Amino acid sequence: MKKVIIALFLGVLSFALTSCNPDPGGRDLDLWDESSSLYQINYDKSTGQFSSDYSNVAFIEMTGDEFKVLNLTDIQIDNNSLLEINPKVMVFQQTLDELINDVSPDLITVTGDFGDYGNCSASLVYISRILDSRNIPFAVVFGNHDNEGNVIYSKASYLEGLSRSLFRAGPSNLAQIEESGDKTELPALGNYVVNVVKKDDSPEGFHLVRSFVFMNTGRDRFFTEEELLADHAGERRFNTGSWGSLSAKQIEWYKWAINSAKAYNSLVPSSLFVHIPIFEYVRAIGSAVKGAPDIYDFTNFYTYCRTISYEQSLTEEVWNEGFRDSFGVFHDSDLGCSDYDDFVFMAIKDLNLTDSVICGHDHTNNMVVNYQNVLLAYGTKTGIGSYHEDGINGGTAIIFGEGKPTIQHYL
Repeated sequence: MKKVIIALFLGVLSFALTSCNPDPGGRDLDLWDESSSLYQINYDKSTGQFSSDYSNVAFIEMTGDEFKVLNLTDIQIDNNSLLEINPKVMVFQQTLDELINDVSPDLITVTGDFGDYGNCSASLVYISRILDSRNIPFAVVFGNHDNEGNVIYSKASYLEGLSRSLFRAGPSNLAQIEESGDKTELPALGNYVVNVVKKDDSPEGFHLVRSFVFMNTGRDRFFTEEELLADHAGERRFNTGSWGSLSAKQIEWYKWAINSAKAYNSLVPSSLFVHIPIFEYVRAIGSAVKGAPDIYDFTNFYTYCRTISYEQSLTEEVWNEGFRDSFGVFHDSDLGCSDYDDFVFMAIKDLNLTDSVICGHDHTNNMVVNYQNVLLAYGTKTGIGSYHEDGINGGTAIIFGEGKPTIQHYL
């Protein structure tokens, strides 16, 4: 992304000022529990439209032999940058347009953190409007910064109302946002499904190609003594950041979403999009890098990994046996997952239909590891908002066709 960036001040100003308008919100949110019936897919052949009996299910049609997703992550344009010709704004817009030109995506995804510290509502609306203006369907998950305050609750309806947005607020009772050890009353919204469907000559008129599951990993996660004794006795604590993770109820909802799709195609593959990496990234990355210290000796581990450039990561020499198809860098001083196992990967393996997980959060990591036949991938950070590394800026293309997805970073 080396082109000189040109932006129009009036365009930026117009977007930013409009983004400050309040969102109407106010509608009732879905509830979900383990007794909820599997969702139904309805196809109206007369209109060519798909729908479901659950509002947290969206659809996108696949017309060719492959389906391309362009993932953006950690854009992090703070509200104060929106009312001026700011490099963060200009780099993001130019990067986005170059990526769209290079990838020609069928869907754009954002794995969280539209804004930075504080109220991110203007940033979220501003970036969403830019995405909507590109006339490509897009779907997003919220990051830890987006979960600060009541931003996502107040802007959920706005996101749902954009013409190209596939976002759904989803159930309001799966998890609550946790801040500094205290659970707030704010629901962790943004747990929903986007089904990729392809029309055919079958009696049903379509078949289900793939399910994309989008989930909100929250902000913080602090384990109680009771939880540690019941679920993590003898387990080493990995992190001290106490980063968020999916709740037990969210994991049950994930199983429901996968089983619902399975009713239409017993072998339908799926991909999970989150902001904060699931805990299994610790084991995967710790197993993959050749010659690295124990990942639980984290300072020495990431110091070692920082010596490996992106170009070196494209060779087999830096990877252990069984991980030679890995690539990407681990240059961040954090692997910002939960302190202890979140049990998400256990659910993934139990159902055996999710072949890829895409996350963000750690800005200078874009490592991709095939671990136990599941691709655990960091998306490349988009733009120069917040901390970043020169050369690790752009986006990530995920191409779905026959077999396992292929992933390519665009830097």
